[in-house]
Amino acid sequence: MAQAIPFTISAQLTGDPRPDNPDNLFVDVTITGDTDTTQTFWKVDLNSPAHPDIKLGEFFFNLAGDTGDYTFSDFSPTGWTITTPANNAQGSGGADFMFVADEKTDKDKDKDKDKGKPEDADVTNTENLTFTATKTTNWLVNDFTLAPFAFSNDDEL
Repeated sequence: MAQAIPFTISAQLTGDPRPDNPDNLFVDVTITGDTDTTQTFWKVDLNSPAHPDIKLGEFFFNLAGDTGDYTFSDFSPTGWTITTPANNAQGSGGADFMFVADEKTDKDKDKDKDKGKPEDADVTNTENLTFTATKTTNWLVNDFTLAPFAFSNDDEL
C-alpha cells in the first residue's frame, strides 16, 4: 500500500522583474497538500511593507496537465475567481498562463479593478488570498515542478 507524502511548496515572487527588485514588491506563495488527496491549499501573501497601500489584483500561475484537471473553491476573501486561459498577463510582456486568480467578479466590466467586486475582496499586506485547488486525481509534486513556463515577449522580463 502506498503511503501519503505530505508536501509544502513555497516561493517568494517579486512584482518587479529586475534582478535587484528595486521596487521591493514581494508575494509569498505557499501550497500544502499530500500525495493521497485531490486537494491542495494555497496561500498568496502580499508581503510588501515598503508599500503599505498596495493591493493584489491578479495572480497568474501554471500547473502540469490540462486545465480541465483542476477546479478551485473556498476563496478568502470572497469575490475572487480563477479563470482559464490567462492570456497576455498585464505587465508580463505578453506572457500567457493557464490560470489567473482575479478579484473582479464581473469580467465584462472595464479594466478598473474596483468595478464589479465586493468591498471585502481586497488582498493587501494584511489580508492574504487563500483557496483550495482540487485535481481530478491525487496531487503530485510534479504537478508544480513540471508545469509549463510562461514566456514574455520582452527580453528584460
